[in-house]
Amino acid sequence: MLWTLALAACSKGPDPAAGPASEAPPAPAVVVTRFRVEDATPAEARRYTPTEADLGPALKSRLEAAGLRFADEAPDDAARLTITARVVHGFTIGEGLIPAAEPAPANARGRAVWAVEARLRPPGSSEGQHIFLEGMDEAPVVGDGALGDRVAKAFDPVVQGLKTRVGLLGLPTPVLATRLDDPDPAVRLAVVDQLAIRRDGTAVEAISRRTRVEKEREVLLRLIGALAEIGDDGAARALIDLANPRDRELLRAVLDALSVVGGERVGDFFDILASHDDADVRAMVEDARARLQRKGAP
Repeated sequence: MLWTLALAACSKGPDPAAGPASEAPPAPAVVVTRFRVEDATPAEARRYTPTEADLGPALKSRLEAAGLRFADEAPDDAARLTITARVVHGFTIGEGLIPAAEPAPANARGRAVWAVEARLRPPGSSEGQHIFLEGMDEAPVVGDGALGDRVAKAFDPVVQGLKTRVGLLGLPTPVLATRLDDPDPAVRLAVVDQLAIRRDGTAVEAISRRTRVEKEREVLLRLIGALAEIGDDGAARALIDLANPRDRELLRAVLDALSVVGGERVGDFFDILASHDDADVRAMVEDARARLQRKGAP
């Protein structure tokens, strides 16, 4: 199934009481130039195969309910979005230490899972932002007329995730950086993605501050990646401050980022850490140094 859609953000208007400083331009329209939906259910779990009539109207209604609109053409100043959505349905999660997907009995309820890969390119940008979103819900196994709606219900978190990212596009970097403190980890992750693609050095301080308090490991690792993508001297200082030899996953992420950033400060830090007592840490440093040298950095 292949649809072409145009999505426009429903942005909240500025607070008049807050004054002009709080005002931000509205988010640009986002044109989905490709929206492919595939049924990726394994043959052994497939009791029923949804048709375009099952899924198309249900997905469209959810996009419209989120304030998004359909259009055949996009204005020149619109962002571009391509989406590939794969649904797997009609299976249960096995019990035990190693859960496994098992076909659900007929007339039972099974899982419906969407895995969505998208690429969002802001207006005027030559680079796209990769987005991966998932949604899951219980759904009937057999085609009883409700399958399309229930499978589409699992699409709701995906719609919300796309809407969040669309709503961030129109925010100036200083305003966007304040959203790093949003209580929802999914929103923080979306904010970091947007800051990274802008490569705006003015965001380094806010990103660095967030790394010191972030509790969600996925968001923390993305913050580190964003510092690498921005890549100025301030990012190098923030990354070095995060290095913790006792946390190997974090240390590896920091060293990987520093091998991208480069610079004299990074070289000096590698020299110091290369004398660490732990052989594994020394090996990680040498790997990072080798990647840095291959890039031709000092």
